[in-house]
Amino acid sequence: MHPGGDVVRLRSMSSRSSGPLAPSAATAIAFVALAAVALAGAGGCAWMYPTTVPLVVQTFRASPTDRAPVLLVLLPGRGDSASDFAEHGFIDDVRASGLAVDVVAADAHFGYYLRESIVDRVWTDVVEPARRQGYRHIWIGGMSMGGIGSIVNARAHPDAYERMFVLAPYLGPKDLLQEIEAAGGPARWTATDPDDRYQRVWTWLKQYTDPAATSRLPEMAVGFGTDDKLVRGIRVLTPVLPPDHVTEVSGKHDWETWRRIWRSWWAPGGLATRPRRAPVLTEDATRSFRSAPAR
Repeated sequence: MHPGGDVVRLRSMSSRSSGPLAPSAATAIAFVALAAVALAGAGGCAWMYPTTVPLVVQTFRASPTDRAPVLLVLLPGRGDSASDFAEHGFIDDVRASGLAVDVVAADAHFGYYLRESIVDRVWTDVVEPARRQGYRHIWIGGMSMGGIGSIVNARAHPDAYERMFVLAPYLGPKDLLQEIEAAGGPARWTATDPDDRYQRVWTWLKQYTDPAATSRLPEMAVGFGTDDKLVRGIRVLTPVLPPDHVTEVSGKHDWETWRRIWRSWWAPGGLATRPRRAPVLTEDATRSFRSAPAR
């Protein structure tokens, strides 16, 4: 196991059980379930993917004694697990940045998407307790299935997440992507079926084309390989983002490609080291991230 990584089963700190999901959250998790199935290329059976409540996670703390001001929540792709982030160097890259960031890698596997519980579990078992513990900045990210998982979690709770780091996400069926392209892109596209789950997610993503709205949305960075199998949908999304928030490298839909992108985001001057839509942080500006973590 990666140094500093503890495997734990998070215990919900809520004094009451969570109520019915809000419509936006219910739509989001249903969308992710369909996205995961489409990405898998098969219908899948929920019983084949047993889930635990609460989520099993691995935690990687910047300090053994103190809480960092930033919490980064990571969601794996289909067929991967929480431990893969450490094994593929993602935690090392966060540490090398010098930022005081605690990391929670959730074992949010395919079963949570099939059961449409991914948003509820991440919120109830990870984010809501973290907010009560005093984390001032919460970021979320993941790749492939975990990439779209990050998006729908942010859509369900946009005020909770400050940033998203999304790698090669699945973004919907071919016919919808063609429809958006034919309209001239997300900014000009209008949903034709308000009950369609994919269209509702794209309606939310469309807000990133409105400068007045982006200040109220989580900042989003997207990275992918030129030969990624999901590249078509990703290229429909990227025009809504500032050019420096899109990272394209040679590569495919694999960990080697994602690691190169991830490392660049956490290198000096990379996206993770900057304030929102601003130049590279100075030492004074990064003091809240680099100073002693909160107790």
